[in-house]
Amino acid sequence: MSDPSSRNLERKIVQLGSHQVGVTTYMVGSRWACRVDNVDPGVVIARASGATKEEAADVALANASVTLDMRDAAAALRRSVEELRKRGPGER
Repeated sequence: MSDPSSRNLERKIVQLGSHQVGVTTYMVGSRWACRVDNVDPGVVIARASGATKEEAADVALANASVTLDMRDAAAALRRSVEELRKRGPGER
């Protein structure tokens, strides 16, 4: 006999821009929930819920996309700042 709480559990790996993410959808009561993680080590990037599985996944993936874009922008800014620090004051 299968566990009733896992009957609607679905996990898949998808490409979101340049990032590979895990998307897990499942039922919570009468609503669908979705969580998006970074696969390894599995840190949650975004969560959402909706009336349908598709709605929950769409909202969670949109939120994850924004989060990942901000992380990428912050990393690019840090690289630029480090490059400027390596140069002398007269080289800028």
